[in-house]
Amino acid sequence: MSINLINSKVRQCGFFEPHEFCRVKTTNSKIVSSVCWSYVQNKNILKLKCKTDLEIFCTRCLMLVKNRFHIHRTYKIFKTTHEANNYSINCEDGYEIISVEECPTILMLIEDEILFEFLQIINHAGCNLPDNKYLKDQSSQEPDSKNIINNPFAKLKEKFRK
Repeated sequence: MSINLINSKVRQCGFFEPHEFCRVKTTNSKIVSSVCWSYVQNKNILKLKCKTDLEIFCTRCLMLVKNRFHIHRTYKIFKTTHEANNYSINCEDGYEIISVEECPTILMLIEDEILFEFLQIINHAGCNLPDNKYLKDQSSQEPDSKNIINNPFAKLKEKFRK
């Protein structure tokens, strides 16, 4: 199902089976249940919701963890990649940006979000590596630690937003 610019409001919903996600098959993690999705598109704004169950290898202890996956994303759709890039440079409204020129599909958008989820650190029972308590103890020693960003990619994201 390709994403296009439309002139009216459209709602759709459905299911994707785990075997339909080709890029996910190349990872050690997997989708356990059917992916339930729905979206509402009003002209160039697409609101996507999705949920499923995943089995993800914890990046800290390498244990297989079951995790419920939910996304609620809002995308702004542009005709060309050039328009999308110009918009992303000048605006900070929180929308994810997609271009019709790249022929995105609902399946591709969901698969991208699932692949990003596989890279997240998951707090779970049985993980015996140090957790955020270590970071909190260390930060309490520094008076200005409230402004420190623990996500290593947050500063990179800030740099590209400017």
